[in-house]
Amino acid sequence: MADSSAGKPLVGKKAVVTGGNKGIGESISLALAEKGADIAIVARDTDSAQNVIKKVRSERRFCKVYPTDLNDPASVRKSAKQILEDMGRVDILVNNAGMSQLESLIDFSEDNWDRTMNVNLKAPFILSQEFARGMIERKSGKIIHISSVAAIHAVDEHAAYCVSKAGLCMLTKMMALEWGPYNIQTNAIAPTVVWTEMGQRVWGAPEKHEPMLARIPAHRFVKPEEVADLTVFLAGPGSDMICGQTIAVDGGLTTH
Repeated sequence: MADSSAGKPLVGKKAVVTGGNKGIGESISLALAEKGADIAIVARDTDSAQNVIKKVRSERRFCKVYPTDLNDPASVRKSAKQILEDMGRVDILVNNAGMSQLESLIDFSEDNWDRTMNVNLKAPFILSQEFARGMIERKSGKIIHISSVAAIHAVDEHAAYCVSKAGLCMLTKMMALEWGPYNIQTNAIAPTVVWTEMGQRVWGAPEKHEPMLARIPAHRFVKPEEVADLTVFLAGPGSDMICGQTIAVDGGLTTH
């Protein structure tokens, strides 16, 4: 009789994916489920998660969406508590959800700055802290932050986004430093423009995407599945000695 877990290194693992209902997050949720993980989706828009839930459950994996306002720390903590009650533990955390507010630095409002920091940096900190307690007890865990090459290269009118993503990369190093001794591997993925619906909306116009493509040696943008594939690797046993790293998925953009 064939082993149904063959090729599924994440069987029995419990994974949380923020923004796992669409775009990059959808690809990550589906890729983790395909390798055997149960999935908790943290998202504000629960309706758009239903299609992902259906696909994950077709893999005979647990999947549930937890409505969460990542701009509200109380909402984030409430969801973390409910996830632990439902799943029992979290083995893999993928902090994928993010937002970007396009404004010139001189005109950037405090409200927009705070909202961007809350969603892109504070929510990942809170969720990591909540789930790391159990990981420390079990001496096992994987935390993966979806950052951006904007953490390394400044992008015009993306001040809060760039700063928050840079903060996420340093948070990755701090978690690796403090939690690495407990066999918790924390890493970040830094893609360039990912060709999702949102990516196409922001970068679809030729005058926007052509100058960016000219800077990428591969001369194309990233497919969401390419981010998901790296996430699966970092969530699995083959990455146990990779810790505290920010890995660019950018077709060579950061060689400049």
